Amino acid sequence: MAIENKLGLASSAGLAREEERISTKKAVELFENGILDKLLLRRIYNV
Repeated sequence: MAIENKLGLASSAGLAREEERISTKKAVELFENGILDKLLLRRIYNV
């Protein structure tokens, strides 16, 4: 029995694909906006 999810997907394979798509999209957004660079610099230099 599948648990209801916010994406409305019933199959675990479909849910896994959608989660991967969302994660990839968010990672690209963070990279393109320079947020990852800022976080890395803060971690290295304790800024």
